[in-house]
Amino acid sequence: MTFVYPRVAVKRDPGWIPAVAGMSAFDRRRITAATAAAIAVRCGVYWLIPGLDSFAAALGEFPAAPPASSSAAGGADGMDTVIRDISGSELRLFGDIVARLERLGPELDARAVIFMDVVRLLRGDFAASYVWDPRRSRFDEALSFNMAPSNLRRYEEWYQFRDPMTFALRARRRATLVDEVISREEMERTEFYNDFLARDGLHHGINMFIFDCDRDLGDLRIWRARGRPEFSQRDIGLLDALEPHLRRALLRGARHEALTPRESEVAALVARGLTDRDIGRVLGIGFGTVRTHLSNAMSKCAAPTVPNLPRRSCAGGQSERARH
Repeated sequence: MTFVYPRVAVKRDPGWIPAVAGMSAFDRRRITAATAAAIAVRCGVYWLIPGLDSFAAALGEFPAAPPASSSAAGGADGMDTVIRDISGSELRLFGDIVARLERLGPELDARAVIFMDVVRLLRGDFAASYVWDPRRSRFDEALSFNMAPSNLRRYEEWYQFRDPMTFALRARRRATLVDEVISREEMERTEFYNDFLARDGLHHGINMFIFDCDRDLGDLRIWRARGRPEFSQRDIGLLDALEPHLRRALLRGARHEALTPRESEVAALVARGLTDRDIGRVLGIGFGTVRTHLSNAMSKCAAPTVPNLPRRSCAGGQSERARH
C-alpha cells in the first residue's frame, strides 16, 4: 500500500469524525491530511486512492491540497510526501499512535507511551531514547528496547562523550539516516561502533531529535541488525509525519514539570525587572537562595540566560499547576 499525503481521496463518511471530536477547533485546523487519513483508517471507514483528490475537499475544513498536476511522488512545489510499503495494519498503528499522542495528558512521558509502537512501525530491531540535559551536558532519561543494560550504562558513562554521529544527527532536527552523517565504512572503524553498537548488533540506524525552538524535548534512535534491510525514505516519512504530534505531547509534559511556588515567584519578579537583591528583599530570603530558585526555574524552562526566562512563558503556565 502507498500512503500519500496531503493528497488523498477518502470516503466521505462522517463516521470517523468523532475520532477528532475531542480536539480543539485550532488543533483540527492544524491536523495534517496524513493524520486525518490515518484516523479514518483506524475507524475502519476509509479507502485511499493515492494522489487523486484532496482530503481537504472531502472534509472542507483542512488546508487546500496541492494542485492535481503535481506528481504523487512529489511535485515541483515539494509539498507531497509519499510513504510506500506500508501495510493496512501499520497504517492503523500509525493512526493509533497519533490518536494517543493527541489525547495524552501532561502527566505521562509521551516517549514511553509510544516508544514500542514506533519501533514496530519502523520495523526496528533495537531502539533507545534520551533527553538532553543542558545542566549536565549529557543525554539522560533513557528508554531502550533489546539492548543490554550493561551496554547502555557504558554508553551513558563513556561512549556518549565519544560519539561520532549523534550530535551531527541532532543538529539536523529532523528524521535522519545515520548514513547521511557518517559513511558506513567510517562508522565501522570507530571505537563507538566496535565497542558499543556492535556489542548489541546495531548496524543500520535512523534518529529523530525533537525540539521546541532551542529546547531539546527528546529523541528516538532506532536501529536494525546487519543483514536486515536498510532504513529508507519510508521510515523518514513516517517519523516526519509523527513529529508534530510527538512534539506537542512532549511540550505538554515538559510544561507539567512544575515550578515550585517560590520558583514561580522568583521567575515572575525577574520578568518584572527586579534584581536578585531586590527579589531577596521582597520575598524575605537571602541572595544565595534567590540564585538557587532562579537557577532551578531556568533549568526547568530550558532558558539558557536570565533574559530568556520570561519569554518562554514558563513561569505562568507552571506556577498555575503549583497552586493546585
